[in-house]
Amino acid sequence: PQVVSTSIVEHGSIALPSSGLAQAYHLVSAPPPSIEVQNRLRQHPNDVEDAVTSRLGDYLLREQDLKDAFPDAFNINADQEPQTVFELVESILVRPQRASPGGTGGAATAQPPA
Repeated sequence: PQVVSTSIVEHGSIALPSSGLAQAYHLVSAPPPSIEVQNRLRQHPNDVEDAVTSRLGDYLLREQDLKDAFPDAFNINADQEPQTVFELVESILVRPQRASPGGTGGAATAQPPA
């Protein structure tokens, strides 16, 4: 299953960097530890809902071209816990590519470990 557009916009538009600090927060997955910290947070203009929706639209217009250009790419269901997604990406990056009879790696859909 692919991540639905509303989920992408929701998760992409509620990330908030802490002004003056090297810490970033996400209102759902990594909320600020206190109301004082939350009051210092400012949303980056590139992360407002309209901007995320626009970038997503640009991607969706080019999605098939990207798939055609990178046929050995992997699909990951990103609509799950961030740590799970990171572990899936890492497992794909570190595992050796298996050569298929045709000489290409082939596409696969990564799912969370059972």
